[in-house]
Amino acid sequence: METTVILKVNKERSFRLENRGGAGYSWVVEANNEKVTRVTTAMADSGEVPGKKPVGGSSIVVLTIRGLTKGTSRIQLVQKRIWEEGVPPLNTYIYNVTVTE
Repeated sequence: METTVILKVNKERSFRLENRGGAGYSWVVEANNEKVTRVTTAMADSGEVPGKKPVGGSSIVVLTIRGLTKGTSRIQLVQKRIWEEGVPPLNTYIYNVTVTE
């Protein structure tokens, strides 16, 4: 899935992504122009009671993209089991980001 994002310098945009951490999957940033954008991920506060989610169930990760300086960045995010080699990712997201002043 590809998404176009336009940000101003020092502004952020967040996206909610389904996470399958209970099944061993992680979101990994495979490409990013670190001079133009900063990418962070954090678990969303679901408000659920700990221990009440089924084993292997999904949760939500919040991806935040921050514009650092004017330019473009192509961010590629993949959901994979980091120990598996030669296995295609479960999901791939691409964010084409333009940062303006």
